[in-house]
Amino acid sequence: MKKAKTLLVTLALLLGISCSSITASASYSRPQSAVGMYDYAGVDRITVTYMNASRARSLANKLSAPSSTWSDVYSYLYGFLPYFGPVMGVAEILDKAEHNSIASKIRATLKNHSGVCIRNDRGEGRGTGTNNTSVSGWNGKRSSTPRPYVAAPKYLHVVHPMKYRS
Repeated sequence: MKKAKTLLVTLALLLGISCSSITASASYSRPQSAVGMYDYAGVDRITVTYMNASRARSLANKLSAPSSTWSDVYSYLYGFLPYFGPVMGVAEILDKAEHNSIASKIRATLKNHSGVCIRNDRGEGRGTGTNNTSVSGWNGKRSSTPRPYVAAPKYLHVVHPMKYRS
């Protein structure tokens, strides 16, 4: 009698475990996004961002969104300020042009890939003032988020390790 109860309890546990579903592996192996920050020889700060298609499209829409009316009013009023006013107006125009360029690169990359990798190299220290943003394809897998490629890897140091978002 005792063996029969033990056998029934064991079978019930096995049936309960086999009916439950495990979904953690799918989100672990295919994160929605990932971000990592690196320092290269004390001169460049490299930020690498990986995004799946839906997050990349929403970022592209935000980057290419029309500016608010207050932003346009401020840009117009900058022009009347002596000396640095026109410079500020031109700088804002160039900033909007860069955002639209990155948004179009994201959309073009998503036509052939399931995600994007956005690499931003920002000069610090001796390289101050330089900024380079590149967009490339990403297959959406966690295993394909390596450290960024640089000419001398021994000078590449991790500032913030890769953080994944599922």
